[in-house]
Amino acid sequence: MENILFLSYNKDSDMGQHSALRLQTIAGLYGFSVVLPLRRPNSSAINQETKTRIDSADMVAIFALEGVSKGVNEEIVYASQKNKPVIVLFQKGMPQSGFPKNDNIRAVEVDFNSIDKASYEVAEFLKGQFSARTKKGKETAGSGSALILLGLGLLAAWALTKDK
Repeated sequence: MENILFLSYNKDSDMGQHSALRLQTIAGLYGFSVVLPLRRPNSSAINQETKTRIDSADMVAIFALEGVSKGVNEEIVYASQKNKPVIVLFQKGMPQSGFPKNDNIRAVEVDFNSIDKASYEVAEFLKGQFSARTKKGKETAGSGSALILLGLGLLAAWALTKDK
């Protein structure tokens, strides 16, 4: 069974959007599936196609580096209602608010100069979420962690080189 990651980002975040698109491309090269939200030009609200993509996913990751926008918050709430594991990645020093808190949502602060702590938190959270859910829990947690950690690497590369 293919594991699917729904990956979202704030609508006006070039860093989030570009990193998400790159991760989707890289993941496809290795047989992983990353789906992105359908964005409408003049709307920030979640649409039915995005809900369908969340429904098809095993897990959800959010690049919310500058905080959580209204549309991304709606995606988090919807995914949480569907009992999907949700990882919200924040840049160090940014507010971690504006979305629900429960057992299947984890906010992870990312220090782009050292992503070790964030990497560990992502892996441990997914391992805990999937160990009791499916027969292939370790495999699902492992592939999900690999995809999200690739995304962390892409974000770090962007953040560390954006001023050069």
